[in-house]
This record gives sequence, C-alpha cells and structure tokens, in this order.
Amino acid sequence: LSNEHPVQRFLRATEIDTRLLGMVGALVLIWIGFHIAGIWRTGNGIFLSPRNLWILLVQTTSIAVMTTGMVMIIVMRHIDLSVGSVVGFIAVVIAYLQVYTMPHFFDPASNWTWIIPMIVALGLGALIGTFHGALVAYSGIPSFIVTLSGLMLWRGAAFKIASGETIAPLNPTYVLIGGGPYGSIGSFWSWVVGGIACIAIVVGLQYGRIQR
Repeated sequence: LSNEHPVQRFLRATEIDTRLLGMVGALVLIWIGFHIAGIWRTGNGIFLSPRNLWILLVQTTSIAVMTTGMVMIIVMRHIDLSVGSVVGFIAVVIAYLQVYTMPHFFDPASNWTWIIPMIVALGLGALIGTFHGALVAYSGIPSFIVTLSGLMLWRGAAFKIASGETIAPLNPTYVLIGGGPYGSIGSFWSWVVGGIACIAIVVGLQYGRIQR
C-alpha cells in the first residue's frame, strides 16, 4: 500500500464507486460534445446554458419518478409497458378537471382547483395499478400482455378526453410546482438546490455502502 497512488488511496478510503465516476465523466463529455456541436453548427452553444439544463431537468423528473417504481417491477421479473401512457392519461385528467370541471365549483385562481384534481389523480393512478396488478397476480395473464394492452388503452383514453387539443390555462400555483416557464426559485438557487441534492445522494450512497 505504500506505493499506492494518492488518488487510489483516496478512492479506497472513501469507497467511492469508480464505475459511478466513469458514468458521470461520460455524461459530462456528452454534454460538452453537444455544446461544442451547437457552437460549430449554429455559432451559438446553448446546451450548457442554465435555461436548457433547467428544461432537461424538468423533462426528466417524470421519468425519474416512473423509473423508481419500474425498478421494483423489474426486480420481480415483470415489465410495465403502459407506464408512459398511464402518466399521460393521469396528466390529461388533471388538466381536464382543472380547466373544465373545477371552475364550476371554485374560483379558477383557488388552490382547490388543483388540489382536488391531484387527489383524484392519485386515486385513479392507484386504481389503474391495482387493476393491472390483479390481472397479472390473480388471472395469470403475463405482465407483457396486460401492460401492452394498457399502453394502447390509456393512450387512446387520454386522446379521447383531450380531443387532441391543448388543455389550458392551468392553475398558476400548479404550474409553479412544475417550475413554471422560468423556474420557481431562479437560476442561482436552482443550482444551489441541485448541488445540495447531488451531494446528498452521493453521501447517502456512500453511507449505505459503509454500513453494509
């Protein structure tokens, strides 16, 4: 160990997963590559701009939530092909209730116009998941077949409810929860919160490795 490189000694002492560092490094190289490609192609590299990174983060949050549940399904050796369609269907239901139903009972600016649709959406999502799970667990239908059918069913249902049109405007508070068009806390504090979240994730993973 006396001839060990300081970097190797640091990695061994902190038990940092070098594979994770490799993935992060590859991600950074991809980002830089896209940024340079933008400069070369258009003369304006905007990929690494705060605005574009914020858009990417907003777009990936829903995917992150879905993948959290998908991990458990894959661990059980099943698959869910309908998860994207279900999310789209639930989103359309929330928007439809906010724009066309709640204004009959509450002021459009009232928080109830988005709180009640959110509660309905959570219950509806639980019912859909229970329905799919019951077909797989109790009817013995393969999850591939059940969720493939769900993919087409819920995607069609979302299109039917929305009639292929944009449903707007949504409650301002509800829009702000998703970051709004310009972010909810500004670019500086967004970077601060993002950095704290990344550090917390790394520390949590390392603490879990040490505990094991």
